[in-house]
Amino acid sequence: KKFVGDNDFLTNVKNFDKDNVSALVINNIKGYVNIVDFSSEAVTVVSRAAGALCTWVHAIYTYASLAIEIAPKRAALKIAEESLFKKQEALKEAQEEFYGVTNKIKVLKEKYDTSITEKNRLKADADEIKKLLDRADSLVTGLTGEDDRWKKSLKQYDIELSTCIGNALMAAAFFAYAGPFDSRYRHDLVQQWLGTIRQQTIPLQEQFSLKEFCCKTSKTLNRHLAGLPGDDFSAENACIATQSRRFPLCIDPQGQAKRWISTNYGETLIITDFSDLNVFREIEHGIT
Repeated sequence: KKFVGDNDFLTNVKNFDKDNVSALVINNIKGYVNIVDFSSEAVTVVSRAAGALCTWVHAIYTYASLAIEIAPKRAALKIAEESLFKKQEALKEAQEEFYGVTNKIKVLKEKYDTSITEKNRLKADADEIKKLLDRADSLVTGLTGEDDRWKKSLKQYDIELSTCIGNALMAAAFFAYAGPFDSRYRHDLVQQWLGTIRQQTIPLQEQFSLKEFCCKTSKTLNRHLAGLPGDDFSAENACIATQSRRFPLCIDPQGQAKRWISTNYGETLIITDFSDLNVFREIEHGIT
């Protein structure tokens, strides 16, 4: 009665520490809760307040009994939860470390890719420079040979320039007088003229050749391809025909000169003969 009559009775009941009921208390209560007359129904018949308190005692007993049974499980659960928390923290740290390593790997891979790209670019530049150097070396090597050829050409040009007056005089004489004659008589005339020019101490090429003085090698080759023979006599006739101021009269029994002229001037050439009614008109048109 004293305990129930305490002013803090309801507060103590509400705030009762049900989780820390000792085994001794449970054993002491066990003797009462197993009494048939200590049921909530039986006690309520006598007193509703006491019936409610009886119900509370049964509930505390049941809860405390179960709590004792599950206490090891709770302890194990708490240990497991603490272990899980630690492992989760460790996992979180490992994940953060993993993310950090992953980011470093990503940065390193980007640097690696950039380095590979730069390496490939430098290699391509090096290959291109090597090609340019090889070409430059080939060009220098080629120019070395060209230098020798140019020196020889300059030396030959100096000789030709020093003998230009005599050579030009011989060519003018040849154009003016040697055209109608055969190769043997032309040779005799050239030798006579050479002797006369040397007596006058006029610079002259040692072995004068009209073909070499007046005609380039390429023109000689073109004439040969056009059907003109490659001998000196035919070459001299071609020089006279193409470089004289006057129109040549070609005596051409074999038709060689005709083929050569037709090949070189076929597009603009007008061919006529005295059987043509317009022959004089064509000749007059050609002269004017």
